[in-house]
Amino acid sequence: MTEVFAARRERFLSDIGLASNQGVLITNPIDIAYLSGFTGSNGTIVLSGARHLLFTDSRYSERVHLEAPDIEVLIPASRFVGVMFETAKNDGISSLLADENHLTVAALRSYQTAADGVSIEATAFPTAKLRMTKDLDEVARVRRACEITDQALAQIIPTVHVGMTERQLALRLETLFCELGGDGRAFESIVATGSNSAIPHHSPTDRAIAQGDLLKIDFGALYRGYHADETRTFVMGEPAAWQSEIHAVVVQSQAAGRNALKAGVTLAEVDAASREVIKDAGYAEFFTHGLGHGVGLQIHEDPFVRPNDTAILRDGYTVTIEPGIYLPGRGGVRIEDTLVVGQDSAESLTTSSRELRVIG
Repeated sequence: MTEVFAARRERFLSDIGLASNQGVLITNPIDIAYLSGFTGSNGTIVLSGARHLLFTDSRYSERVHLEAPDIEVLIPASRFVGVMFETAKNDGISSLLADENHLTVAALRSYQTAADGVSIEATAFPTAKLRMTKDLDEVARVRRACEITDQALAQIIPTVHVGMTERQLALRLETLFCELGGDGRAFESIVATGSNSAIPHHSPTDRAIAQGDLLKIDFGALYRGYHADETRTFVMGEPAAWQSEIHAVVVQSQAAGRNALKAGVTLAEVDAASREVIKDAGYAEFFTHGLGHGVGLQIHEDPFVRPNDTAILRDGYTVTIEPGIYLPGRGGVRIEDTLVVGQDSAESLTTSSRELRVIG
């Protein structure tokens, strides 16, 4: 893996472009993990044409060498920020580029005070764009996260019963992620029953699952830094006609989105393929969010699948397709999968049944 991180850093430097006296100051933990493998809570990377440096503190003296063996590590005994800028200046760097989308105003002021001869220039970093295309190891990690997610759902559904609360179900599901080999949850699980299922991003409450409810579960495991994202909707007992109808429409919409997903098509074309099904069924006003998003080191990352976005999908993107219909005060349905884009089609990494399943 070490050559992978070195190659990522070289691509990063090539994309950003540096003068001989410039370096890059990387403070975003997601970017640090992507470019070095280091996942500790305190780290900063300084990249230049001559040297790649990772600064951290003594708490991580062993861990940093295990996770990031291919980058030079410095662990200052004190004056962490001061040593960082002294080192940069000694290496001939008089200007450091910092990520304008991550560095706070307070941090920027602090760095400017400590820089002593090194200027700090805010700029946009290319990391989010680079991370869109996943390498084989990244796809393998997302795949494993998705497998754990599917396994957890298969184990939890037979235990769901009337009277169980949303919070109880969410807690048990997230415990299963760890028991099955994951590193925890990818995000706060959405467990929404009855009218709560009409809220796209509902937080679990003490509401009890009741007979006749739609039960929407949006969930995912975390595995070695990479996320899974999946949604399935169930019904407690025999479904009412309206429940079967909107679920069937969402199934068709999601299939249309999945089938449209491949390298070379635009994000807007995929969104339109899925959204058109819901529009034709008369529920356009009840599909209120984007169709999908990238998944990787973050649960929501580029690209975002939405109308009017003419960006083109590439081989190796991992994205979600997640249409929904939400009827306020009644209930809602969402079906979501995480997929990896290929040249001629996309492979769904989450594979649980998408049909309306009756519980109880």
